[in-house]
Amino acid sequence: MLVHGLGRLPKLAAFASSTVPQFSATPLPAWSVRVFATSLPFAETMAGLLLLLGLRSRWMLIAEAMVITSLVFGIALREGWNTFARQVLYGLDLLPTAPRRAPVLLGWSGDDNNLRIYAAT
Repeated sequence: MLVHGLGRLPKLAAFASSTVPQFSATPLPAWSVRVFATSLPFAETMAGLLLLLGLRSRWMLIAEAMVITSLVFGIALREGWNTFARQVLYGLDLLPTAPRRAPVLLGWSGDDNNLRIYAAT
């Protein structure tokens, strides 16, 4: 992700402008696509750099998984199935690097059957 983000930073405006029309047939508003496309290279660069340096590795893996999940969601909305498959494979590449004891962030409470948020340890 680090190299991917660094490659997009110099041409950030062009990347964001070219991404918005690709999502014109989806229910996503153009402003949200532009905000996401503008912030994506920064998120990729920061997560990749911190992961490479070994800082906050667990949180950076979670951040990278969230980035991949959001990319897969957007690509599925625009029905770009070739790119979808590639992004899913990128997500699967993160599995071997996941910590042994992955933090549980969401879970169902057995007592009252509600969704609970748990702190990662």
